[in-house]
Amino acid sequence: MQENGKNLKSFDITILTIALVALILLLDFVFLNYFRPNTVDTWTGKGGYDDNWSDAANWTSGVPADNYSLVFKPVNGAYISNNDLSGLALRKISFEGRGNIQNTITLKGNSFSLSHGILVNTGQQVDIEVELTINLTGSQLLNDVSGMFNVSENAGTSFNLGNNVLTVNAPADPDLSLNSLSGKGTLIITNNTVVYMQNASPNYSGTTDIASGGYLDILIPGSSSGINSLGSSYINVARGGELDVIFYGTAGTLSNAMTLDGNGIGKWFGVIFSEGGNFTYSVLNLTGKITLSGDTLLGGFTTLAQPGDGIGRVVISQPVYTNGYKLSDIGDDTTAIYSPNNYYQPPHSLFYNLTSN
Repeated sequence: MQENGKNLKSFDITILTIALVALILLLDFVFLNYFRPNTVDTWTGKGGYDDNWSDAANWTSGVPADNYSLVFKPVNGAYISNNDLSGLALRKISFEGRGNIQNTITLKGNSFSLSHGILVNTGQQVDIEVELTINLTGSQLLNDVSGMFNVSENAGTSFNLGNNVLTVNAPADPDLSLNSLSGKGTLIITNNTVVYMQNASPNYSGTTDIASGGYLDILIPGSSSGINSLGSSYINVARGGELDVIFYGTAGTLSNAMTLDGNGIGKWFGVIFSEGGNFTYSVLNLTGKITLSGDTLLGGFTTLAQPGDGIGRVVISQPVYTNGYKLSDIGDDTTAIYSPNNYYQPPHSLFYNLTSN
């Protein structure tokens, strides 16, 4: 009996020790991720010998470490800031201060993770070029108050959403380009925000939400017919939002499944608007499943480099699930709907290839 009592007591002490260790590890995790000091470190570039982040002389608070917030300001002329650190986990990045038209800030080098978003407030004269990969570790905001922010289409560059939500807010209509996305998260383009894309994002498979007043402009250079700027992501275009596709060829194909609602931003543009570059005849083929969540207006025409009468069409080659809502076009022969045995071109009152569920 005495031996059993000792064993029970030893067992209790072991359990208590394990519990205390687990509690200490939990408190350490919470402190490191939520309560540790947030150091703001501003780039000065005064190291003189290089443009590397590892040079303490290039910063106001020394070499950046995990949970730092970095600030980059315009200086006279352009400059490059090179991340030669590995595995850096930053809190926030800000681009602040006014400059002139010759100011360009370029971030290059190794990838880093980011937890609390990006602020751009440099004025329209400053060009910010991101030529590295940013990995999001939480849902956050890209707030472009004023400035030209561009995620490059170069190889090795990506805005990796992971499984997180990136909300893009650019109320002053600055020049904001996200040319390379990846991950399974959600991209939200908010009201009065214009986002440009001109590169394939084959590793992006999340959701793209274009909110009311949001505008996504996909520009496909060259003659490529496959439009892959949004990868295989599901596209939602809300009432008052618009998806604009510009491609330099006679035909382009967008295969993303999507839900459409509304008339787009402009009276004559529609929820999807197609421009065919320099060609007098162009077609935007939509081959993914389309579902309506409200009465929807489609539109499209060809923009010519030289004066002339161009013809452009939005062509739907898959069933449209109307859910009882009305699908129409802008009434100028710009929208066509294919069905297995019929080719039907509005403006008319009847659409083929529609289903109610």
